[in-house]
Amino acid sequence: MYLEAIDVIRGLWTTSGYTHHGEFYHMDDVTIVPKPQQLPHPPIYMSADKTPAHVEAAADRRLPVLAAFILDHED
Repeated sequence: MYLEAIDVIRGLWTTSGYTHHGEFYHMDDVTIVPKPQQLPHPPIYMSADKTPAHVEAAADRRLPVLAAFILDHED
């Protein structure tokens, strides 16, 4: 749902008359106003944990990743 929502938000920000029929969201000919002034759209960062699937999802969308990895160590 999260990944599809990111795709929908980007589509709405960049496309007038946006149509989407996904697993969770469905819309036809939707236009939002006002459009963001930043082009192509405001920055979007994806969070990622230790799983490669999250990093791959961000890479597929060409989005930067915010990640925090905790290293196990003894003080």
